[in-house]
Amino acid sequence: MELDEELRLGLGAALNEADLCDLRIHDRRGEVQLLFQVLTLPPEGPEPEDRRRVLACQGVARLVAALRHEPRPDGRAVVAPLALRELPAVVRSFGCQPVYGWEFFDLAYDPATSWRAVPSIDYSFGKGRGAHSLDLFQQGVGGDRRRLDLRVEFDVLEVTDPSGAEVPLAEFAAGGRRWWAAFSEGDPRTAGHGISRPES
Repeated sequence: MELDEELRLGLGAALNEADLCDLRIHDRRGEVQLLFQVLTLPPEGPEPEDRRRVLACQGVARLVAALRHEPRPDGRAVVAPLALRELPAVVRSFGCQPVYGWEFFDLAYDPATSWRAVPSIDYSFGKGRGAHSLDLFQQGVGGDRRRLDLRVEFDVLEVTDPSGAEVPLAEFAAGGRRWWAAFSEGDPRTAGHGISRPES
């Protein structure tokens, strides 16, 4: 799968502020599926009523995750041990919190200076080369002081809509770019998501 800079950034825009609601792991075929509610607009007309999209990472080589609890008195976060089979329930336990940061794909990776140095899970699927990567996190809200960081290293990305139909990556990226362009212009179609516009 080719993932040039323009498409990489477009996919990042399509995921920015998307709600991560579920994760499914298919160990035998080396696939990790992530269910999002995304911010997207068609070329014309309103937002789709059903904004769910499934991102399927295929040919997965590796999955790394760290579930950290509130810091101890010394300021260091407690990393919780976690089995691979427990990860989907942990993702769901955050209650569809958004991911943000604009860039999620093929980020620089230095395990010695990141949370990956002490992960909860570091699982090798052995199904692909890990040509690409997806980095996400979930942050607890209110009294939930947990944080989950997740990295999937994979070869192929596929996006599908609620009917199971494949959405071309360029189309998925374009829908996200349209939403954020409309948001910056004050388009009423982007209202109601709890996202504040910066003061002009």
